[in-house]
Amino acid sequence: MSVNEGLPGAGGPRQGWNSGKYLWITLAVIAAYLPLALADAAAAGRLRWGAGVVYVLLGAAVVSAGLRTLSAFRSGGHNSRRRGWAFDVVDACLISVGVAATGGVQSEIWLFYFVVVASEALFESRAGVALLVGMAAAGYSVAALVPWRGPADVGVVVVRLAVIALVAHFARQISVLRERQDRETADLREQMASAEERAHIARELHDGLGHALTACILRLQLAARLVEPCPGEARAMVEEETAGLRAAWSECRDLAFHLRPLDVGAAGFVEALRGYLGRFADRTGVVVTLDAAPETPEPPAAVRHAFERVLQEALTNAVRHGKPQAVAVSLGSDGGRLRLSVKDDGAGFDASTAATGVGLASMRERMARLGGTLEVTSAPGMGADVVAVALVER
Repeated sequence: MSVNEGLPGAGGPRQGWNSGKYLWITLAVIAAYLPLALADAAAAGRLRWGAGVVYVLLGAAVVSAGLRTLSAFRSGGHNSRRRGWAFDVVDACLISVGVAATGGVQSEIWLFYFVVVASEALFESRAGVALLVGMAAAGYSVAALVPWRGPADVGVVVVRLAVIALVAHFARQISVLRERQDRETADLREQMASAEERAHIARELHDGLGHALTACILRLQLAARLVEPCPGEARAMVEEETAGLRAAWSECRDLAFHLRPLDVGAAGFVEALRGYLGRFADRTGVVVTLDAAPETPEPPAAVRHAFERVLQEALTNAVRHGKPQAVAVSLGSDGGRLRLSVKDDGAGFDASTAATGVGLASMRERMARLGGTLEVTSAPGMGADVVAVALVER
């Protein structure tokens, strides 16, 4: 049984579709409207080329949209990786040729510049938006003003280009505001996750060390009263509680060990991971192996910190609940995504009933903030496998 959690719409196929759905909706509207537009242009004598040429342009636009959407799917969504200017140049050229084919300045095809400019302005930098508007202006000016029919056409083109520029400006402002809200939301989630972790640590201290130390105090007080009447029994109690205190001290050191962040330094994340797993194996007696692909990229700080916590929580749960003999950790990358797997051969558990635990909830929340996913696969007697995946190209 597995539990797969992630932030809705963050990365993956859904984000890839979100980044291109408006383009496909626009193409559907164009396909429905095109016969009427061609008939009107032909009746008014504005159709410079045959209708077949215009449909070829529509086919080219569909191919371009398909390649754009495929690129978005592969990269986890429009926001995760810039796809270059090839698509923007193709779109601007297709619209310009469509304008020229259907009547120049009298053509309504120029309206579809809004789709390209607005969609790209939501994700592109200010300089990129300016360059895109410049391309649209150049292409539209040539398509609309050739052949020259008088000064009035210049005024029409200038006004329309000004409207396109305003649309790009407001789209960019919307994008900036959205990014600011996303950062504020991410900060709030980080604070909530930190508060949950502190509460989790407090419960661990209270339920584990707190109860053990309280019982030890009570037993030592009883031993103090038995020193004179029953010295042998008092001595046995002191010896038992000495062992209990050693166990409590060991638990305290383990907690501090798991909370300490990895010391990455100049060696890199993989070597820091190897050192941590070696120390973990020495402390617990569990055989731990690390399989890290040679081409694994150095993760960003946010991804590295999230993977640290996922690894520490997974190892702690494995040793505490699963009692494994061996744990296999693997780290690799694929298509701009970094994948961490922690698999043990312990007792396992029912993943569906454990999915609401504080530790797993914290791990899911960390991965969701990165647009990633967390999958926990386990069954009683079958061990457990915790797999975290995060985007490393944003």
